[in-house]
Amino acid sequence: MEQHKVKMASTAQVRAIQVTLRAKNLVFLKPNLLHDFSNGRAKHVNELTSREALELLRTLNNQPLEKSNTEKESIKDKENTMRRKMIALCHNMGWYLEGTKNIDYKRLDDWCEKYGKYHKVLKAHTVAELPILISQFEKLYEGHLKNFANH
Repeated sequence: MEQHKVKMASTAQVRAIQVTLRAKNLVFLKPNLLHDFSNGRAKHVNELTSREALELLRTLNNQPLEKSNTEKESIKDKENTMRRKMIALCHNMGWYLEGTKNIDYKRLDDWCEKYGKYHKVLKAHTVAELPILISQFEKLYEGHLKNFANH
């Protein structure tokens, strides 16, 4: 069995991410961004792969991402985009860990398991299941907005 060595983020990429986060006053989002772009693996910028670092930099600089080389990567990219939409809604609703600006992923996963059509955590949903889950979550968000407007 041949193992492929994963290329980690270069020192230049790590510095660029840190400088960009500071310049755009987004340092408070760093834990969530690292979690999202590494699928929960990285806790520090230097733990990102080269590809993850490139995608994060492009996103931070509002540049389009390169197309994936394989269909598998393309599906993963679509899944992650849809997951990020749900995470953005969590930000809008203030679903943070107490005393922080970090998303409460346990709360999100608990909601997905309890109320989602497929009753599983967010990460376990497929590209075909995520649009349905997002629709359900958007209804929760709409209710949140109505409650917010009424208070």
